[in-house]
Amino acid sequence: MSQQDARQLLRDGIEAAREGERQKARELFEKVVELEENNEKGWMWLASVMDTDEEKRICLTNVLQINPDNERAQKELAKIEARLKMTKNDEEVIAGVTRRQMTLYVGGAAVFGVVILAVVLIIIISNNNARFQQEQAATAAAQQGTDVAGTQIAEAATGTAIVLAQMPPTLTPTVALPTLRPTWTPLPGVVATLPPTPLPQPVGVPGFLVGWRGRDITGRGFLSAALYPLDGGGNYTTIGDEEVRNVTVEPREGNRVLYTRYFSTTATSGLEVINRNGTQPQAFDLLWQGTTEQFLNQEMPSFSPDGTKVVFVAEAADVQTRQIYIFDLNAPPGGAGLVRFTQDTIDYTYPVWSPDGTRIAVVRNDANSLNPGEDIVVFDVATRQQLAQVTNNGGAYVEAMLNWVNDTQIVYAFAAAETPNSHDLGISAADGSTTAPDLPARDPQADDIYPVFVRGGAYLAFSSNRGGAYDIYILNVATNELFQLTNSPELDYPGGWFTTP
Repeated sequence: MSQQDARQLLRDGIEAAREGERQKARELFEKVVELEENNEKGWMWLASVMDTDEEKRICLTNVLQINPDNERAQKELAKIEARLKMTKNDEEVIAGVTRRQMTLYVGGAAVFGVVILAVVLIIIISNNNARFQQEQAATAAAQQGTDVAGTQIAEAATGTAIVLAQMPPTLTPTVALPTLRPTWTPLPGVVATLPPTPLPQPVGVPGFLVGWRGRDITGRGFLSAALYPLDGGGNYTTIGDEEVRNVTVEPREGNRVLYTRYFSTTATSGLEVINRNGTQPQAFDLLWQGTTEQFLNQEMPSFSPDGTKVVFVAEAADVQTRQIYIFDLNAPPGGAGLVRFTQDTIDYTYPVWSPDGTRIAVVRNDANSLNPGEDIVVFDVATRQQLAQVTNNGGAYVEAMLNWVNDTQIVYAFAAAETPNSHDLGISAADGSTTAPDLPARDPQADDIYPVFVRGGAYLAFSSNRGGAYDIYILNVATNELFQLTNSPELDYPGGWFTTP
């Protein structure tokens, strides 16, 4: 495999990590560092999806061998070393003696004491049982003598003659300890875990959602397009029969649905539009046929507010990073409507048009620099110049899955680099003035992804695994009341929300 193949594997791994597919991401990053042992970014990302501190330490050590000045790797390795040192100190009860060793010593002494006590009890019980049997024999002999009046019976074993009188003999009571039965200790059983009670269904919420759902059997992240009526009790309608993701809806009339489709024959992705009822699918490569642009794997489309244009990203052939493109749906045939919006080596993901149509928000990652990392920026559509940087945390957090709340705010999912499958939702000002984002509907134990606001910002839809599987939830922003639209073991992700303008 070539260097270009390693770059593709790295991009696929990063995408899988962002989607929370930790095992898939790990396998891809392992292939990257196998192909390129000195791939600094590959080792860094591999560290982020490792399960144990020891595994993370190995990856980060490799990063620092490649680039000793990588500050992020230095900080993460220092944290891990501190945790490992703390764990070791906690285990040492006495200098040179770990807690495990002390447990074995004390446990061994306790077991030895129990054994000695058991032996003593066995001896006592055995002696008492012998005495009890002797007394029982004597009692039986005396009873036999009672039945034969006036007869003397010699007891050979004891050599003691027992003379029977008219009265029954007086017996001396003997206290005998019976053999102790072992104490029954109940074994821990399997406790059935009841599924959490679903939240109430949304009531009075306008419009409908489009998204993608199903079981990710192939591990590619492509599922079935679906339409979710908000008054349908969690029901849905499948749109078409292709493997898709990043589903959105035309904002003017809501009749056309746009998505990223996986083409199995070429193992690539591209854009396709289809009627809401699943008819008349149309691949975009036919719409821009004749263009001179060379790119692969078009994905993450977003409609302009008037529905006449689409912004998306694709891998540009000249730089091997994802660049921003805009396609005019009303342009004449021949590819004239396709424009490359960016001309650099930065990797862009999740572009989305502002409600007023003048700006595009996107996640940028200078993946080829010494300090790569995702941050959100806003471009002016007319001048193609960057207007604002919404987030500025470098590689500490990974931002993804953008949408606009209104003309002044952006909602997104973000996760710490070391926990890429534990996203929170954040809302920040589009002009970059926010120091700390608002965190709507936050559950620290959940992975919340794919936020979508209804037109006007009154409701927020998102996918979360807070109930076990990834289901769609809807938040009433004014009352902070949370509803649950779907409740199934399959994956459900919202992508677009249509309401009448």
